[in-house]
Amino acid sequence: MAQIKWKQLSRNISGSGAFTGSLSISGSLQTSGSLIVDGNTILRSMDTGSYSLSVEGQMRIVEREINTAVRKAKLEIQNLGSIGDQDDDNVLDLGGFF
Repeated sequence: MAQIKWKQLSRNISGSGAFTGSLSISGSLQTSGSLIVDGNTILRSMDTGSYSLSVEGQMRIVEREINTAVRKAKLEIQNLGSIGDQDDDNVLDLGGFF
């Protein structure tokens, strides 16, 4: 696994190219521009008092076509259910009040 420590980054890295392998970064990472992740993404909070993901601004969840298969947009929340395409049988448990 490749590791880059912040003190080793003494100049700006620019241009395009591919990085293959694993990269481990400790500390904070700030980026400007767009971020596209091909693959699965896990955001893990190591602090029970903070959120793993906070979105400032708008967010949308859209379907994705991979080759000829379509994965419909769906948000699943553990122990509560899911919100998704109107054609699917999604159930969101709002408790005993509804």
